Amino acid sequence: ACTLLVDQHSTVPVDVVMEGLQGCDNRWRHEYLKQLFAKDEVAGHGYHMLMVRLFAEYEPGGLLPFLRSSERYPIEDALSVCQQQGLLEEEAYLLGRAGRVGEALHILLEKRADVERAVAFAAEYQDPKLWEELVSFVLNHPHLLVPLLEKLDALDTLYGKVGSDSGRPQPPPTATPAHVLRRLPPGTPVPRIASSVRRVFDSFTLSTSLHVSCSKLSVEEMTSRKKAFISAHLRGSMVAPNNRCCEVCGSLISRPPPELEAEPQDIEIRICGQSAVHVYCYQQLQAREEAARAREKESSER
Repeated sequence: ACTLLVDQHSTVPVDVVMEGLQGCDNRWRHEYLKQLFAKDEVAGHGYHMLMVRLFAEYEPGGLLPFLRSSERYPIEDALSVCQQQGLLEEEAYLLGRAGRVGEALHILLEKRADVERAVAFAAEYQDPKLWEELVSFVLNHPHLLVPLLEKLDALDTLYGKVGSDSGRPQPPPTATPAHVLRRLPPGTPVPRIASSVRRVFDSFTLSTSLHVSCSKLSVEEMTSRKKAFISAHLRGSMVAPNNRCCEVCGSLISRPPPELEAEPQDIEIRICGQSAVHVYCYQQLQAREEAARAREKESSER
């Protein structure tokens, strides 16, 4: 019946269905609204706050995906529902949406001790203060260190994967396994940490090796391109004398400079990159520049 009503929601209005289900078990309203939202997110937008209450009561596991998918509910009202039902992860998500990220991280760490979710939460916001709070909390609770290192190593691998770019801001330096290990007080007893530390060292060694290799390849490519550029400019260039003008005097290079009476076959030209000039004009230009520099030198000495 719910599926039929959802398929015909353009014919049977949502308000009519909800009014008809008023005296029935709330599970019917929950099922109808859930199927309607899956088919058309906008059709039942006026009932999204009711859906929050129904999800919290009858299907808590589906509440968080719904909160992420919809924005048509008052955040404070939804937050109150989650607090009443003791839904901590959903409460942390809504606190984050409300800008109260510190409180959200506190719930994930203090109340749930869920380091994996806390790392994922901090990675969404990339706030250095959140990372600092997260690392400081774990250092004060050494039994959480291994999960933190494993999650940070996975995060570091994701962001540092060669050839990939997620487009998201990179984690701060404090969000690296190496940074956490440097801050670990000497003599801190941490069970099952050997394998995690080994992975951190292997990852750091691999990262250093990749950095050195990429730098070497970059220098080699730059040198190769520089040599090719110089070689290209040292080669001869094809010049159309009747279509090219001297860059100094402005006359066609097939004609003599205005100051000379020479015949065309006696004309000398010089190719400078993509420009062509009469040799005579080039020499005159150099002479004028040298004379100007000499005058500047004399005036400065005086």
